[in-house]
Amino acid sequence: MALATGHLGSGLRLHPRYLGPIGLVLWTATLWSLLTPGVFAHDSMMSLYEGRTGIFTSNQPPMLGYLWNLLDGLGTGASLLILISAFGLTLGSYLILRRVLSAPLSLAIMMLITIFPPIFTQIGTINKEAIPANLIMLCFAMICYLDDSTARLSIVIVITSAFLAAIAVMIRYQYALVAFVLIILTFISFLLTGKQKRSGYYMRWLMVGSASFVTFLILLVVSINFTDNVDWKAPFAANWRFQLEYDLASLMVNSPPPPQQIIEKLNHDLAVDSGLLASIAKAEYTPSANITLRGFDDLLANTSTQSIANAVSFLEVRNPWGLFYHHAAAYADFLGFGNVCWPVQKQIPSSEPGSPDAWLAKAIHLRSFSQSIASHIIFQSPLLPANTFLFRPLSYIILFLVTSVWLYSERTRRAKFLWLSGLPVSAIAYTLSFAPTTPSCDFRYSYWLVVSSIVFAAVVAVCGMNFAFRRTVLGKRLNEHVRA
Repeated sequence: MALATGHLGSGLRLHPRYLGPIGLVLWTATLWSLLTPGVFAHDSMMSLYEGRTGIFTSNQPPMLGYLWNLLDGLGTGASLLILISAFGLTLGSYLILRRVLSAPLSLAIMMLITIFPPIFTQIGTINKEAIPANLIMLCFAMICYLDDSTARLSIVIVITSAFLAAIAVMIRYQYALVAFVLIILTFISFLLTGKQKRSGYYMRWLMVGSASFVTFLILLVVSINFTDNVDWKAPFAANWRFQLEYDLASLMVNSPPPPQQIIEKLNHDLAVDSGLLASIAKAEYTPSANITLRGFDDLLANTSTQSIANAVSFLEVRNPWGLFYHHAAAYADFLGFGNVCWPVQKQIPSSEPGSPDAWLAKAIHLRSFSQSIASHIIFQSPLLPANTFLFRPLSYIILFLVTSVWLYSERTRRAKFLWLSGLPVSAIAYTLSFAPTTPSCDFRYSYWLVVSSIVFAAVVAVCGMNFAFRRTVLGKRLNEHVRA
């Protein structure tokens, strides 16, 4: 079938069937051109460094290092990695919107979603949050079409979705929770609404088969991260010590002044002046950032990790709620109750000589940390302030709650949009997974919450306006005209 129809005199017209695919490709190319070659934060530089040296550690996801190694060998650098991430988001969000909206409207909303500042700024940083989240979004979008697919197409969708989910989980393990929540809730919605072409027996077995295949593939590819060429011990020991120092500082700040006997024991176990250590902790400790404990870490440089662990256990017995208050405060800051947690504008390190990341930039031959067109817009525009509600995860939790209550409080809407329930549930579950041990107050950890809530809210908003319009006099007359 020709791409264009109509006579030469009347001009060429694009066939409606090709409007969506062509618009999707053009917008993905535009987005890619704006973001390339990407903005390099510390984590993305470390992944590139491991990919180029072939020395993989648990500091960064080995899978991301493998991808860097492959793409860097092809000479594409970050360009292809950004394209994969951007394409996952554009295609995934478009397919979700296309289930209930027309192609032009789906394209328009998809474009708005991708340039939404908290999403747009994260895609270009090549971090280990945006890439797996965008792949999971595409995985979910494909699964949503299983209720209206042929048997052969269903097999293709399951295999492709499982592959995407496995890659995402290798980059960020917590996305295993997201993947299973999306799969199970989507299939349950198919069974409850009863609108699928296949029987309930077929759909139940397809759900079991999909979940089993995804589990097998995830276990298979995750095992790659535990091969002999990945150094797990040294980075794990360093990170464990770092967390112990953070817990020790929080206990010293949040506990009442200890008696002289306790002070003498801490002096002996830590081999430092505990009074001086406590004063440094009070000056440097904040619940939202463990990287501020520079002087605290220097003073404990000659203290063994086991001695620090013993001191933490000892102080925790005296103040059982100390660490709970610490983690609660860190999680509250993480959600945005306090200051904004390091949006991408504050993640970019300095390339100046002598800075902590200067050696890394030199090792990977990186001349500039922000080279793309988008990066100059992001970092130089006063229209994108970091300290706003756009960069607070709490805003998106509220957005999810409000839109979910409206959508599922009415039977007709609930039946029609039950297939979307996996987005809010998986996003809340993923956010709650950071509650036990919040790693740091970093906005990028909320990327899945942001992107899933915006896609969910976009569907709800457009369909809500459609519902409201149908109840107006004009809408009723239009419906009667269409039926006639």
